[in-house]
Amino acid sequence: MNPLRRPVLTAMVLAAVIVLVSLGTWQVKRLHWKEDLIATVEARMSAEPVSLAELFEMPPEAREWQAVRFPAEGRGERIAHVSGSWEGTPGYFVFTLVRLPDGGELPVNHGFVPSGEKGADYAFHLPAEMIGIYRKSETLTGLAKSLTPVPDRDEGIFYARDPEGLISWLFGDTPPEEAFYIERSDNAGAGERPLGGTSRVDFPNNHLGYAMTWYGLAIGLIFIYGLMMRSTTRKT
Repeated sequence: MNPLRRPVLTAMVLAAVIVLVSLGTWQVKRLHWKEDLIATVEARMSAEPVSLAELFEMPPEAREWQAVRFPAEGRGERIAHVSGSWEGTPGYFVFTLVRLPDGGELPVNHGFVPSGEKGADYAFHLPAEMIGIYRKSETLTGLAKSLTPVPDRDEGIFYARDPEGLISWLFGDTPPEEAFYIERSDNAGAGERPLGGTSRVDFPNNHLGYAMTWYGLAIGLIFIYGLMMRSTTRKT
């Protein structure tokens, strides 16, 4: 049958195919964007660490995941434990402030301890110059905010790395202007406690599968439409 004799059906099929192909193409673009993002993050993490001065000369969007080095003269008294897991083992990530020679302080994730090794005192092994990865502290919103357990501020136990909770608490409940923290990577030895070097590049990248799904649906719809036209032609 001539498709022009079924204008409504043909128009609906054509519109659906255009939408499905557009969705597939959008996913291909997202795939390229995600691959570029992962490559950028891996390059920043593996690059020669920059100084704090060099780091803060960068625009904010270029700092995330950047390797950085900074002098340390001790740590703050408050020790925060953020619930999490590492390689399948439940436990905590240990945060403190680290004092700088100029009197400033940086929030630092010293690394992971299993649940059974949580305590109030750790060796920390603070070298004269520390190395880590810059991470922005994100505010909890929407569903993530409603599902995250309320922190135990008296015990310093948290369930997110947000500015209003963890970062503010470390600074004596005074939120800093720029909320970020450093994930240490200079204490990544197997026997270290806390164990550093736990920065994970974990960006889901399923865009190719999504693109194939949308393109496949478009091809399938065209095939079914062709069979319908052929069947109608035979009957007439």
